[in-house]
Amino acid sequence: MAGRRNRYGTYDEISRDALGPGILPRFAPAVAPHGHLFDGSTAQLVSGKHSYTEIPDAGLTQIATAPAFGAVVSTSASTVRKIRRVFGYFTLVTTSSDAAVINCLVETSAASGSYNTVVIAQIPNNIAGTFKVPYQFEVVAGLRYKFTKGGASSVTETISAYSYTEW
Repeated sequence: MAGRRNRYGTYDEISRDALGPGILPRFAPAVAPHGHLFDGSTAQLVSGKHSYTEIPDAGLTQIATAPAFGAVVSTSASTVRKIRRVFGYFTLVTTSSDAAVINCLVETSAASGSYNTVVIAQIPNNIAGTFKVPYQFEVVAGLRYKFTKGGASSVTETISAYSYTEW
């Protein structure tokens, strides 16, 4: 057994083979509602119990296919994963006379069909060029979101990078 210390105090690390009749009673007070003894070779809980819920690794996409403008994207009403963070960047190509605009909208409540604008990416008129504009927003599990564009037909608005992570 080796004594270890972290910011919560000192603890002993033991192997599964050391869990004999003389050792386990010594750890009984620590193996209360939050105490754990793990099998170091397999990382399995061999005694103790916990009151928290294990959350699996976050769902993640990197540079996925972006939804079409106006298409509604649903998130699952999960009891484990609570939030989806959507992020990436838009490419806005403007002309000297027209503005380029992309809006990110998130539903106000589940299946309501009513949306709030949470991000506005806009390049005003009288500025010509190609611009990359980052975006990021969160969506609560069970709600939907969508992207809309609002510029004139003479500008190009594109979702160039679309990714999300859930936890």
